[in-house]
Amino acid sequence: MKKGIVTVFFSVVFFTLASVWASGSILIDLFLSQAKILDVIDWKVGDTANYDMQLGFLGKGSVQKTATKEEEGAIWIETNAKTPLGNEKVETLISRSDGKILKLIVNGQEQEYKEHDIELISKDAAEITVPAGTFKAIHIKVKDKTDASDVEAWVNPRDIPLGGIAKSIVKKSFLMVTVELTSFSRKETEKASKN
Repeated sequence: MKKGIVTVFFSVVFFTLASVWASGSILIDLFLSQAKILDVIDWKVGDTANYDMQLGFLGKGSVQKTATKEEEGAIWIETNAKTPLGNEKVETLISRSDGKILKLIVNGQEQEYKEHDIELISKDAAEITVPAGTFKAIHIKVKDKTDASDVEAWVNPRDIPLGGIAKSIVKKSFLMVTVELTSFSRKETEKASKN
């Protein structure tokens, strides 16, 4: 019985974390469809974004996203997360033309990825300060009906590579995961923010 409870608990945690990893692409997809912005995915191999992560009562962790390679109109993003529950590696192939996830590999195992059913709750201009600096952003709140989670994010895809997320909060069941941008770099300019 105890083993079953632990398995269910870790399944909820895993899928909440998976929502965080995917939320960058989900928000880009939403942003593109709402704002009709072109060339948002102008990322280069070598671009990085680093985040601190708060996993509620589970403690703290970190996330590093890196563009690793090009593949016929798409780019691979590798996300490495260090959490109190262990390390996770997620590789995502994202279409440059529309931000869709073409392939998802979690810890070496390919996963089926289905488009999320997202309801836009609100979208407003905002300014946010995170460890990497202060950014003008679009503050977006969405309800992800696919996995019953609430996502709130401050997004600036013009200035922040690999999804443009300055901060995001994902709430699902009893768990809330918050990530905040701590540093980033763009390969094309070789300029890095605070490290």
